[in-house]
Amino acid sequence: MKLAILPQFPGFYESIFSSGIDQEVESYQENEGTKDYPDYTVDFEALASQICQQFAHETKIPLKFESLSQPRECNFQTDKIFAEISLKNLYKIKKETDLKILQETVKKNHSSRDGFISFYPSNLAEWPKALKDWDHNHLCTLLEAYFKTKETNLDDLYFAIYETMSGNGEFYRAITFENRDE
Repeated sequence: MKLAILPQFPGFYESIFSSGIDQEVESYQENEGTKDYPDYTVDFEALASQICQQFAHETKIPLKFESLSQPRECNFQTDKIFAEISLKNLYKIKKETDLKILQETVKKNHSSRDGFISFYPSNLAEWPKALKDWDHNHLCTLLEAYFKTKETNLDDLYFAIYETMSGNGEFYRAITFENRDE
């Protein structure tokens, strides 16, 4: 099994997924008949696991949630969902990915520019030859190129995941409201 990052995941800060949390908080306020903003905690790991599960379901790519990485500040990067995927499935994905699109995606994602220094070559020919030697960032780029090849709009995919999770009560289950004895 290899570790990959779900491509273009918008994170939980000021995204469609944060709006799912906000809607549950507003619903709680309405149900409690208060305008006071409640104290609550969110199980982001549970939400990330559900997003990964729905991503796998929607794309028909067998993935297993591994972890969620959340930066302390959101200025430079956003949350990342890590998932396990088999080498067999990665070879299939690579075979189905247009090589020109993969090279373009590598160049776009890994070229240094103002405000960004890449630690990866921006030329696919300079990447490790064996897919088994690719790390999670290489594999994220591969998945992004695969979805471009398949003409899958990742924004639409994440919106569909959001709608499913919203309808299934996943946001509600991930929030714990603190009881206040005031």
